[in-house]
Parts: sequence; C-alpha cells; structure tokens
Amino acid sequence: FKKGVTMFSWMNKYRLYYESFSPAQRLVADYFIKNPNKIGIMTLRQLSYEIKVGQHTIVRTIKDAGYS
Repeated sequence: FKKGVTMFSWMNKYRLYYESFSPAQRLVADYFIKNPNKIGIMTLRQLSYEIKVGQHTIVRTIKDAGYS
C-alpha cells in the first residue's frame, strides 16, 4: 500500500461510494473488498475475467472511488 493508505481506509472508501455505483461497479467493489490480497497481484485483464465485467468498468470504479 502507498504511504498513508491502509487496507481499512480503501475498503471504507469503496463502502462509502457503494450506493452510487452501478450494478457492475458493485460487483467490482464486492470483489475488491472480499479479495484484498488478490487484487494487487492480478492484471486488469485477469480481474476483468474473474469478476466478469469489462476492463473499463474496473477502471471507472476505481476512478469513481476517488483514485486516479
């Protein structure tokens, strides 16, 4: 994790934005929250396949949660 960013803080951020996410983005958030140890070692393509959403949906979810 980046300095000052803990697992707890980014999980809370996804929970905070959860209601504003589309159904597909909620799948991404659910996966991230349930599998924090996997997401750091998987490629975008692997995540897309595993979550069964488009790569753009994953990127949009991350951006909508306030990350660039």
